Amino acid sequence: MLIFDITYKMNKYILLLLEIVGVTSIDMTSSVAFAYLQPKRKENFEWALRKVNWLFMKDDVFPQVIFIERDLALMNVLEIVFPSWTNLLYEFHIFKNVRAKWKMHVSKTEKWETMMDAWAGLVQSLDEELYEQCLKCFANLCVATY
Repeated sequence: MLIFDITYKMNKYILLLLEIVGVTSIDMTSSVAFAYLQPKRKENFEWALRKVNWLFMKDDVFPQVIFIERDLALMNVLEIVFPSWTNLLYEFHIFKNVRAKWKMHVSKTEKWETMMDAWAGLVQSLDEELYEQCLKCFANLCVATY
């Protein structure tokens, strides 16, 4: 598994830092690569990912799962360079976005906390039956809120 993390505008050159970290089956991590890139430039992401692909081609070892943020330029290039790999989004960023959107629509703090608890239950469901129950609960809360 590889984790792609992007840090935006944290240096005087306003370049983003693309860091790629590998995770083994025993939860050990190691740095695979990093690159400073111009933001939102598809060509830059493609260059960086082709270099990573070249690294893995040498040893004939291919991770099958990539965790990424929701950066559209990166997502589009991943489909080109690694079309057979599974791309997953960070749960942290999903929660952050959901929290921000719901905060705008739900005025009372208690309703907002109930919505976030229902969302957490839905996302963290361990099996399909529990997921279906949490989905119904979440859908009912959404209807009651609007």
